[in-house]
Amino acid sequence: MNVLIWVSGAFANADTEDSSNLEEEFVELEAASAEHQVENTEEIHGEDDGEIPKMKKLKMKTLKSQVLQMVQRLPTESRRRNRIKTEKEEKKQETQNKVRMLGQPQAVGYSGPTFIAIRSGKHSSSTANTHAQDFEALLELEEFRPLAKTDHGLVKPVVIMTVDGGPDENPRYQKVIGFAIHHFKRHDLDALFLSINAPGRSAYNRVERRMAPISRELAGLILPHYHFGSHLDERGVTIDEHLERSNFEFAGNVLAEVWSSMEIDGYNVTAKYVGAGEQDLPDFPDIKWYSEHVRESQYLLQIVKCKNTKCCCSRSGLFRLLDNRFLPPPVKVKQTVDDLVLDEGG
Repeated sequence: MNVLIWVSGAFANADTEDSSNLEEEFVELEAASAEHQVENTEEIHGEDDGEIPKMKKLKMKTLKSQVLQMVQRLPTESRRRNRIKTEKEEKKQETQNKVRMLGQPQAVGYSGPTFIAIRSGKHSSSTANTHAQDFEALLELEEFRPLAKTDHGLVKPVVIMTVDGGPDENPRYQKVIGFAIHHFKRHDLDALFLSINAPGRSAYNRVERRMAPISRELAGLILPHYHFGSHLDERGVTIDEHLERSNFEFAGNVLAEVWSSMEIDGYNVTAKYVGAGEQDLPDFPDIKWYSEHVRESQYLLQIVKCKNTKCCCSRSGLFRLLDNRFLPPPVKVKQTVDDLVLDEGG
């Protein structure tokens, strides 16, 4: 009779003084169980009727009972950590299952993982360049891999971004368009759609909904600004720029650690401090390529592959849905007695 009892990570996660004693007891019980198993084997071969004596059965039950009592005595914190780990694994599996359910309503969710790029406001700023860097960094995060990439590790062929209407991300500005085309070419996308909300509708931006929970974590938090020594003189003027950057980086990493320990709607938050520095501006394409692949409007930028196989090769079935490749512009309609018709006067 073989009985294998395994308590995964029971002693490794124990944080109390009794963990070492529990481990010693477990080893003793394991040795006693092995010795008892040998005795059982010898006696089974010696019995004519092939039954294990009642005393042996009772002793085996006693060993199992003692092990169960040990498990119940394990620290509550250890069991809580194991439960949290299990819940995270289940959430990750649920996300992967949603990704595989293409075309089904269950595959579309409102929430997802969050990425926060932290920068020093004095040494860096929010520009189209920094947004482009953050997008590339996001694609490499493990938390975003099931959502952003295919099973072959390629970025999914259609990317849709919704942004605010500021000058650093407005799709009507040339730098923003230039970096969007850069993403489109670099990742061999079939289409990239960059849209903004109409004025007064920024409250519906999904990123804005993250501000409340992450701001709550800052309540009562004081970030150290002179960890490596003061970089200011008596008047509060910077006298050591290198030391200032080091202090800002340390404070940013502390903040990143605080936010990275969060979960929003059951999904992980990943925060990272990013130092100053920007990549080179990408080359803007010629007017012929631009006129064939790009469409601009007040609230939407569309970059779509053409149907010329010598120029572009589609990776998805998008063009079976969009005959003209681009999303059609909104039109004004009116209800008549018979049907909906275009309002040509509007």
